Amino acid sequence: MLKALQNAPGRGSVWLIIYMVFITLGVTAVYHLANREAVTLSRAEKLYKTGRYQQAARLLNSWRESGDPLIYKWLGQCYLELGQYGKAMHYQERYVIAGSPEPGDIRHLIGLYKRNHQWDRALQIYMQQLQAYPENRALQIEYARTLADAGRIEAAISIYKTILGESL
Repeated sequence: MLKALQNAPGRGSVWLIIYMVFITLGVTAVYHLANREAVTLSRAEKLYKTGRYQQAARLLNSWRESGDPLIYKWLGQCYLELGQYGKAMHYQERYVIAGSPEPGDIRHLIGLYKRNHQWDRALQIYMQQLQAYPENRALQIEYARTLADAGRIEAAISIYKTILGESL
């Protein structure tokens, strides 16, 4: 059959049609996969907003290897609500690393570290943020507060003095 197609008049158009069919099938498959992921995210968000965190996490877990950073973000939030802080931190970290997080997402991760007394990790992120935004007073205050919470009182006082511009 294939030999007959190759030798038939107009065979170039037959191969073009076959090629177009394969391209169409490939594009359609990619579209359906992306659409299914978007539907999954939408369903998970609805479950989350109605307090069904376990169901949302189960749904999101089926897509976590897709590599979409939003899957990690929502998984982290679900696990936080379920009180599973280790998993919440894991997925929030993956989100921050894989995506382009907003400042609120970074504060959320810092909050998880602080809640679990992982002061060094929280302070490390504050330092990174302060390097990017050295004039951000709110960030400086949060950094100093976290230093104090971590028991590093002298370092916290030093930051507060710098912020206030005077001796205490």
